[in-house]
Amino acid sequence: MATVINQADDIRRQMADVRAQLHTEMRGVVDDVAAVTDWQGHIHKHPWLAIGAAFGIGYLLVPKRHAPPSVIIKPAEAQTLAAAVSEAPQAKRSSVWKWALGAVTPIVIRAAQSYAITQVEKLLAENPPGPHPAPAGLSQASGPGEARFANRRF
Repeated sequence: MATVINQADDIRRQMADVRAQLHTEMRGVVDDVAAVTDWQGHIHKHPWLAIGAAFGIGYLLVPKRHAPPSVIIKPAEAQTLAAAVSEAPQAKRSSVWKWALGAVTPIVIRAAQSYAITQVEKLLAENPPGPHPAPAGLSQASGPGEARFANRRF
């Protein structure tokens, strides 16, 4: 019987050693993964490589500009020439207005949202949730939610 107890104790010791070794190895794996995924550390170690990678990614993501279409005008078509000259500045003005509207619209929307949120917060602060007293001149009727005017004649 003593040998069975000694064998069980040996197995328990071996299992404890395996658990400790497994814990140590897992801690090493976790540290290695943390070192590999630390992108800020990589940027601090290799700043020029990071700048080059950012430039390359930006170059690939930003669409290329296409040359504006050229207008071919035949000398015999003088009216077309006058129309083309008068339309060119309008197209440029239109793009400037589109750019300005596109730049200002998000700012206006954000300001309107901020104003609306401020007003709602002020309204909620002035009127906390809970039971409200009945206004003067109203009396409670027998049913819930029914109010009658006490001082009015119908």
